[in-house]
Amino acid sequence: VAEELNPDASDADLVRVPIGMVQKVDSRRQELAADFLRRFDSTEETDARIYFNDTNSKDPFVPARAGYQLGVLIVRELAKQHSIQTMAHWSQSEVRPKIQQALTAIARLPNTQK
Repeated sequence: VAEELNPDASDADLVRVPIGMVQKVDSRRQELAADFLRRFDSTEETDARIYFNDTNSKDPFVPARAGYQLGVLIVRELAKQHSIQTMAHWSQSEVRPKIQQALTAIARLPNTQK
């Protein structure tokens, strides 16, 4: 939504993340999407923290706050077939499988795509 409303904003501005994180996620998007998909139904606090809350993460695989950039990539993938307005009205039960499908697609995309 932020990207639709602010088309000239940089990726870093859109997700308000640490400098360099967008590039780190983009270079590992396939692996990170697959990892996030494996954790998708987890209720463990550590899984949420590693992708969203730990701004000082030293994890060697998951960049700090990488979940926010994955969210941008998910919305971009879903926007290929659905409008932002449509997505905004989805219920949780509607959106969960669509997010999983988008993550699966991202996990299979070449890293050169944006």
